[in-house]
This record gives sequence, structure tokens and C-alpha cells, in this order.
Amino acid sequence: MLEYTKIAWEKLLLYLGDSWQYALFLAALFYLLFCSEDKKTKKLFAGYTMAFLVVFFCPVTAKIIMEFCVGELVYWRMLWLLPIPLVIAFAGTKFVMRFSRWWKRLVAGILVAVCLVFSGSCVYAPGSTPYVKAQNLNKLPQEVISVCDQIGSFAGDGEVCVTAPYEFNVYIRQYDASFGQTFGRRIQNKVQLKLSEELYAGNIEEIVRLGRRLGGNYVIYPSSNEQHQRFLQEGYEQIGNYESYRIYHDTKK
Repeated sequence: MLEYTKIAWEKLLLYLGDSWQYALFLAALFYLLFCSEDKKTKKLFAGYTMAFLVVFFCPVTAKIIMEFCVGELVYWRMLWLLPIPLVIAFAGTKFVMRFSRWWKRLVAGILVAVCLVFSGSCVYAPGSTPYVKAQNLNKLPQEVISVCDQIGSFAGDGEVCVTAPYEFNVYIRQYDASFGQTFGRRIQNKVQLKLSEELYAGNIEEIVRLGRRLGGNYVIYPSSNEQHQRFLQEGYEQIGNYESYRIYHDTKK
């Protein structure tokens, strides 16, 4: 049973990473516990946090949650239940407002702000985070918008069912909900799983066969010249492109 506590600890360390936000969270908790006179606040924040940590690390509850609720791979998502922003904001406000003179409050506010800034990192730091600034008002990758616009213009009022790599299929229906997909973010059966694997293996014959089996009539694929010719031989036509991606329409549908 103790292996579940070990897994929980490993998930916690992975979740923390290089951030100091949790150190700031603990400092805020200690401040509320030992410097605040509000007993209800102490019970609310400290009591909840302690109860959460018991549930998170207890091997019995960890086993139940991992096996029957969220799963072991995403057990770290339990840490979202910690009221980190709320506690830090509340403790910071209490700390600033304990001073009566305006200039002291100003200094205290600057100190809190500095702690917040240096305890984290910029979400747009290249190479260290997966986030990038929005390229458009839709806040979706530009390649998705361009490809969907080309398919929509070609299809008109016709039915669209797209086979696309993962970098596209998680966004396509966010941009245009009228588009169908042979598989989406969640793989629901063995045929969809096989098709997703063949997309990355580059087996054009299987991509075509499985895509047609799942009702697909469009394919988005970064094909080479040789693979492009194989798509044409299978009865597809190229209707557009974006950078390295080609957009194909199944003429046999």
C-alpha cells in the first residue's frame, strides 16, 4: 500500500517543478496561522489544506482515487484542489492592511508583488513552457484556421469528415463545429487507434483504408512527394496546402 504514497510524492515533485509558488503558499499559510487573529480563517485554510494532504498521501485514499477516479497518470490533478491563489492573495492582503501608514502599505504591497513575480516564471518562456502568445483572435494555431478555411471553401455545404494528425485534430472542432473527424482527442475504438498510429507511421494505404472505413473524406497530412503520389493513386486530389501540410479530398466519396 505504501507504494501509492510514494507515487503521490513523485507526482507532487513533478507538479512542483522549479516553481516557488508552493513555498509562497506555505509562507502564506504560516502567516495566517501565527500572525492572523481571525480564528475562522485559520480553521478554513489550514484545516482544509491539512485534510487535503492527508487524503492525497494516505495510501488507502490514494489507491481508491488512482484506480477508480482520475487514474494514476493524472493523479497530480488532485493538487488543483489546493486553494493556492486564494490563500496567497488573502494572506498578502492581510499583511499589507496590517500597516496603518500609507507609505508602509505601499512598501508592503511592493514586497508582496516582488515575491509573486520571482516565485514563478513567464508563461511564454521559450523552451521551458508549452505556451505561446495567441496568433489570432480565435486563440488557435494559425495552421488550423488556414486549413479549415480551405476545406470549408472547397466543401461548401457538403459534409466534411477530416482525418488529421494530433496537432490538428484537437483544435478542428473548436474552430468549426460542423466538421466531423475520423478520430478526435479521445480514441474510442481500435480502428481509431490504428488510424492514429498509421498517420505517424506514414502508411498511406492504411490511412486511406481506415479513413474511409470511419467515414473520412478529407485528409490533412505533411506528405512527401512520394507519399503525395500515393494519395493521388488512391483516388485523392489535393485541394490546398499550408506550409508542409497538404490537404486532400477523397474523390471516391
